[in-house]
Amino acid sequence: MTSQPLPALVLDGATRSADQDAQSTVHRGRLFRKYLLLILSLVTGAMLASGAFWIWSSHQDNKAALASLQHEKALAAAARIEQYITGIEQQLKYAALPQIGAGDVELRRIEFLKLLRQVPEITDIAQLDATSFQVAAQWPRSHRVYRPDPDGRHDPMMLLETVRQAGLALSHYGFGVPYGHKSVMHDVGFRIWPEREPRAVHAATNVAISVECEHVVLRGDQLRSMTVLLAMSADGVQFATGNGSLSWLPERTFQALRARNGRPTLPPSVPPSLTPLATRFRGPADALVVAEDLLPARRRMLVPVDHPVYFDHPLDHVPGMLLIDAAWQAASATLPTGSVRLVECSMTCPAFTELFGETWVSLESITTGQIGFRIEQDDRTTAIGDLRLAPVGGTVRN
Repeated sequence: MTSQPLPALVLDGATRSADQDAQSTVHRGRLFRKYLLLILSLVTGAMLASGAFWIWSSHQDNKAALASLQHEKALAAAARIEQYITGIEQQLKYAALPQIGAGDVELRRIEFLKLLRQVPEITDIAQLDATSFQVAAQWPRSHRVYRPDPDGRHDPMMLLETVRQAGLALSHYGFGVPYGHKSVMHDVGFRIWPEREPRAVHAATNVAISVECEHVVLRGDQLRSMTVLLAMSADGVQFATGNGSLSWLPERTFQALRARNGRPTLPPSVPPSLTPLATRFRGPADALVVAEDLLPARRRMLVPVDHPVYFDHPLDHVPGMLLIDAAWQAASATLPTGSVRLVECSMTCPAFTELFGETWVSLESITTGQIGFRIEQDDRTTAIGDLRLAPVGGTVRN
């Protein structure tokens, strides 16, 4: 009896089992890669879809925000244009009122030009009673000389300019002072609360001014002198006050007064070439004090009679705005590099400061943060006042 060998059958079965295991491993690897690629594709697709939706949503939000901003700017521009046109209408109505010599066409034309040039910042006037007025003014975002600081705060000289223009406008509008009369400012001043100040960040600033006229002196029906007290507000918040005393004289009386004072009509000699002292508040073109003077507390004053702002109309003497600005420039040249702000000022003028003649600005420290100044010409004092300074601070209020 012959028997078959079993070891050969065992080896063949083992080989088939090994092949099946290998094929199963390869199949599982391919299946894993297939599911991995599928999962990665799904995750990537979801992330791309989410990103695309976010981009689209952000684009729509930006379009809506831009449209809203443009709408707001359009409304603000429309409001400013409306206010400007309303101011022009008010000025035209006032110019059309009968004036002395109104039958003379040339005189009417001159009066109209004076009206447009004298008070460019004043946009409207409402008379509440015989001595009370509500005045609207607009301070520009940019100015030839009085530029806002980097934080948008208006130059303090804008307050003084508003006091000056309000006094002129109310004299003509409320008291009927003829345009041929001459004004004489005796004293002027202001006070600012820096934490309440508006900022000229994006546009001009509309200022509402309540004005009370005190110590009104009439000769017949003609105004001779008065004091104006101003309270200035922006967006319903009062941020400054101002004051000024002025008198009005007929042309002949004014010229007689100037003649008695012995005013020079021509410069006595050719002035030496002097270097204007530029400061962080004024550039060389608007500098009013001399750089060569070695004593910081006493500097010569420059009188640029061809300057388009300080002498925007013919004058036979140095205007008060120039005197205060010169004192502020001289004081700022002595200050440390830290930021400070002129928050209060007052000045009294006992005499005219002439256009020609050596003029000096003398400074004197009164208390911490307060500087006194004196304008001297030909051994006499023509103006005296003080400046109060404070560190720049406060929250920006648009």
